[in-house]
Amino acid sequence: MRKLSVVVAMLLVSAILLPAMTGCGGPTVIKVGVIAELTGSMPAVGASGRDAAKLAAKEINKAGGIQVGEKKYEVELFIEDSAADPKKAASAAKKLIEEDGVVAIIGPNSSSNAVAAAEVANDANVLLIAPWSTNPTTTIDEKTGKPKKTIYRACFTDEFESNALGKFAREKLGAAKAGVLYDNSTAVLENQADLFRKSFEKNGGQVVASETFKTGDTDYSAQMGRIKAAGPDVLFLPSYYADVAAQVKQARAAGITATFIGSDAWSTPELIKTGGADVEGSYLCNHYSSESPDELTKKFVESYKAEYDAVPDDVAALNYDSFSLLESALDLGGKVDRASVLEGMGDVRSFRGATGQFEFDGKSHDPEKSGVIIQILNGKFNWFSDIYPSPTRAQVEAFVEEAVKYAKDNGQEKALAVFSDRNGDFVRGELYIYAYDKDGKVIAHGGTANLVGQNLIEMKDPNGVMVIQELRKLAQGGGGWLEYMWNNPLTGKVEPKVGYVLPVDETWWLGSGYYE
Repeated sequence: MRKLSVVVAMLLVSAILLPAMTGCGGPTVIKVGVIAELTGSMPAVGASGRDAAKLAAKEINKAGGIQVGEKKYEVELFIEDSAADPKKAASAAKKLIEEDGVVAIIGPNSSSNAVAAAEVANDANVLLIAPWSTNPTTTIDEKTGKPKKTIYRACFTDEFESNALGKFAREKLGAAKAGVLYDNSTAVLENQADLFRKSFEKNGGQVVASETFKTGDTDYSAQMGRIKAAGPDVLFLPSYYADVAAQVKQARAAGITATFIGSDAWSTPELIKTGGADVEGSYLCNHYSSESPDELTKKFVESYKAEYDAVPDDVAALNYDSFSLLESALDLGGKVDRASVLEGMGDVRSFRGATGQFEFDGKSHDPEKSGVIIQILNGKFNWFSDIYPSPTRAQVEAFVEEAVKYAKDNGQEKALAVFSDRNGDFVRGELYIYAYDKDGKVIAHGGTANLVGQNLIEMKDPNGVMVIQELRKLAQGGGGWLEYMWNNPLTGKVEPKVGYVLPVDETWWLGSGYYE
């Protein structure tokens, strides 16, 4: 009996000491928190985020884990439901940090939830990557105007999105008048409406109706009546998908024939089910397209389809990319602890994922990245065009250098055909390539096809003559920048513009530029 007691005692001691001894060498897994809107007003958003997180973790673990220093670690997920409620999002972040001991958090997705959870994570010095939140205050401290020290974003911001949509409505859709209906009790949606209005008007349009509602409203008939009377060409609805179906149905019932434009909040396939024929022909801004030919995008879409038998939306793609960003941060940090992963995230500069190219400048916690315009046709989301951030001089230089290399590698005839293609590889947002021969004749122009064949040095406009002559001189001298004034066809105003040119050879030269 005494021997049995000794054996039992030894087993108990072993049971107590073994976990402690295992932990002596540090963690064996990387604990990652995920906050998703699994219930509440946007369960489709939460489900996409959760499913992408599970897929990312599964792929990481199947490959042997994440390499950090000289060791590989598997990922252990801790998933919490925010119920699309900011208070519950904050509580979820607190639980993940204090009870579960996660080294980083992915999510929440909606801006109101992300802002609330970010406050908790920032106070606790824990990295939080917001996959889908476009509101600037997610990553920016409103009091100081500086980045929150531990909060990063995996998507573009409201400013980029709304600026792009305003310009798209004017330039691509030819809209002269716009209406806006927005939820003025939700900060991110109100901000999107305000930024769209500024962009549309900056690009020469007029906002003729601006109507509001509050979260929970379902009757928009009064607002739609006033919008109908104003006669807009486009109607911007920066609403979450759950509200859009009723809005577009009531708009059509009121006799509004305007083209509907939505934000990334429209992006879940659930919208097409609930909106039906009323959303056909509408446009929205999105973070990626599942139809992209990009190899990383295709690989992600195929993996997601194989796992869930569904096409992943942008929420899924951004959550998936957030895990890849976290993997980069762990690699650069070199250790599996909160301080190291945060330091590593601050060192991430360039990254490519399923949603495209990310560029961090080391100051902002928001990446510079492109987006897409999606059109709803035949009951599905269809890629329409790519959209890009406002260019920088460094980007223009790289763009023109790329075009010169293409011309030298492929010959003049092929290059001129590509440079003249409005939907080709050398038209990126407002950037396009123009090509001139040594005498000043336009031989390719990605911006205005009817200029091809003209000699702009013979223009009647003396300012235009001067600009082309100066650009030609720069090209003949090896290339460079020119600052000048030029008529902006979008606004109808003469505005400051910059152009950068390089010679291909002694017979022709290329350039590009933008309005500052």
